[in-house]
Amino acid sequence: MQKRKSLGLLLLVITILSVIPLINAGNQVLSFSSTFGGAFIDRAYSLAWKFGTPSGKLYVVGSSISFSGLHSEGYVAMFDENLGSPIAVKKTNFAASNELLDVAVTRGIATDYIAVVGFSPNDNRDPIVYWLNPDLSSINQFELVVFSGTQRDEAVAVGIDNQGNTVITGFTLSGDSPFDNFIPFLVKFNPSGAILWSVAFRPTITGSQPSYPGDLAIISWNNHIIVVGSVTIGPSYDAFVARFDPAGNIIWYRTFGDSKREHAYGVAYDNQGNIYVAGATNSFSPTGTYDTFVAKFAPDGTLLWFKLYDIGALNANDWAISIAIIEYDHIYITGETRAFDADGDMFFAKIKENGDLVYAVRSNMPGKDIGYDIALNIHSQNDVFYINIAGVSNDNPTSDSFESVSVTTSTPPITPQPRDLNIANPAVLSTTPTSPLVDGSFDTPSGERAMVLKFDPPSVPNENKNSNIYISHFLIATIIALIAATAIFIKRRNK
Repeated sequence: MQKRKSLGLLLLVITILSVIPLINAGNQVLSFSSTFGGAFIDRAYSLAWKFGTPSGKLYVVGSSISFSGLHSEGYVAMFDENLGSPIAVKKTNFAASNELLDVAVTRGIATDYIAVVGFSPNDNRDPIVYWLNPDLSSINQFELVVFSGTQRDEAVAVGIDNQGNTVITGFTLSGDSPFDNFIPFLVKFNPSGAILWSVAFRPTITGSQPSYPGDLAIISWNNHIIVVGSVTIGPSYDAFVARFDPAGNIIWYRTFGDSKREHAYGVAYDNQGNIYVAGATNSFSPTGTYDTFVAKFAPDGTLLWFKLYDIGALNANDWAISIAIIEYDHIYITGETRAFDADGDMFFAKIKENGDLVYAVRSNMPGKDIGYDIALNIHSQNDVFYINIAGVSNDNPTSDSFESVSVTTSTPPITPQPRDLNIANPAVLSTTPTSPLVDGSFDTPSGERAMVLKFDPPSVPNENKNSNIYISHFLIATIIALIAATAIFIKRRNK
């Protein structure tokens, strides 16, 4: 009897151990890619997944000169899970250069739409925002006048909260002292497109020096708004991170930097409310080149860690442009490195919750390759997630177009500074754009083309979440089935 129990225990252990390796995965591998555009310059700046059954749709925004052959025009393109050619394309139709820079989708609410932002060529550039149905048919659209609206104003990032409200951030040059020069602004719209509030902000210490937002994130459970960017402190730029409540009131604002320049381009948060800021700094390189950084802040604005990543370990320029997180230990960044190609290579890297590097991958194609945005798509049927990157390339990527790259990691001392702010609630006028979105199409791309990539975990149902094992529904079912089979085997042996 004792031998039978020992045999049963041994079989159970073997069963579990046989499943655990399925969870582990190394570097992601390219499974699908799409390049699109035409005979001129085409770029993909941002992407967002609209989850569905089984996997939803991917929306990509950017700019293309190939539509007109004369000036850039913004576009939004819809793809299915496996990319290929766009299912649908809408483009702007202004008479001069304009771009669409960011896209957001609704999640977990009954209202189903996407929001897209950028700038029009009117009045030296005005912010524009479009709301679209999932099939890209139009719902609403506004061109914004911030302050006087006579100077350069742009919307650079957008998010949608759990009430269906849309928040955009951008910069304006149309204000008066103490809000002259470039300053960040936020505007919040209700689901019908009515403006709820607006706010412009700048540290009092900077005087009239410029400040630019880079990205925003809306925390899903409390609708707090996180904005990151760059602000002039003294002779150079520091990065900033700011937290606002749903009514637009500032909760805290921090700047962080050293002797030279810091720029924050991307922000994300984990399921514990910690905030991750990605960007670039040249304050710590002996040659003055830029290194990628990631900074992790607690919900109250306390810095938890700040780390540098020298891609290729060659003291060349590197920039992290975007960051994405699932839960708290799947953290990915993408951007550009010039360690191997003066025109730039796209890279993406995975890091742990403590900032340690897991792995990094770079493109090895000739010419310019840049990753502008990174998103993680969770497959709704079995929790498998995929990495998607939007950017630009001069080639058509294949599975051989990417390779592992070494990275030197360091932890220089840095101390964030709380700052007092000048805050205004600028008048914002919304008008119908002179150019609604119209149908568009792409030809065979050549030269600098828009690029969308999809990387899968290599031949496994899921990936190990660093130090914490994450088991998908598929793996749970597999484990239960194997344990049941083991129990049946033991029962039969006991007869």
